[in-house]
Amino acid sequence: MDDGSRCGKSNFYLNTQQFSKKNQEKLLGYLWQLGLEARLNKDKNYYRIRFLCSSVDRLKKLLRNYLIPSMRYKIEQ
Repeated sequence: MDDGSRCGKSNFYLNTQQFSKKNQEKLLGYLWQLGLEARLNKDKNYYRIRFLCSSVDRLKKLLRNYLIPSMRYKIEQ
C-alpha cells in the first residue's frame, strides 16, 4: 500500500520504476479496463505510472475500502 505517491491534489503515481516498460504498458491496459486513465511518466531514467486528473476521483473511490487506516491519508484531501 505504500508504493505510490501523491503530489498535490491531483497527481497520483504508482512507483513502478523497477518494472519493465512492457509490463507497465500491460498494467496500463488493466487499469483502463477498470475505467482508469493513466500514462507512463518519465522519472529520471525510469518510467512510472501517473493517473490522469480525470481518473483521480474514480481511483480514490476504488481504493477507499481497501486501504488500512494508516494509509488513507494518501487519498484524502
